[in-house]
Amino acid sequence: MYRIDNIGEEDVYNVTITDQWPEEGFDIDVEFPIVIEELPAGEKFEKNVTAIPRQFGYLETGRAMYEYAFYKDEEVAHARGLSTSLGTLPILQEAHYLRLASSFWMEYAILGAIAVVTVVIPFWRWLSLGAGKAKEE
Repeated sequence: MYRIDNIGEEDVYNVTITDQWPEEGFDIDVEFPIVIEELPAGEKFEKNVTAIPRQFGYLETGRAMYEYAFYKDEEVAHARGLSTSLGTLPILQEAHYLRLASSFWMEYAILGAIAVVTVVIPFWRWLSLGAGKAKEE
């Protein structure tokens, strides 16, 4: 997601976001540059981007660049900046991701059943025998 916050006291114009993704490695649903004609003071702009990888491995991410003008019709007063870097991103194969992210419900259910059979039932039986002896006395 790309997000621009105008935290200043003045409107900004022609906000441009550019970013570089390896074309051979991703299908991206957004065309760059992203241009916002006007961003009022105190407002924000958000754009969700979906990048579908075509290969797996590690991606060394770059930094997106943004540029904006202080005045609507003049190109003299511009500002530029860079986004924060995401660092190195692992891109996993689907099978590897599912193995890491699965919740293992079946395994936990089997472990719970074993715990009931080996711990809870004998403990319950022991308590009921102790209660029966207390009534006899």
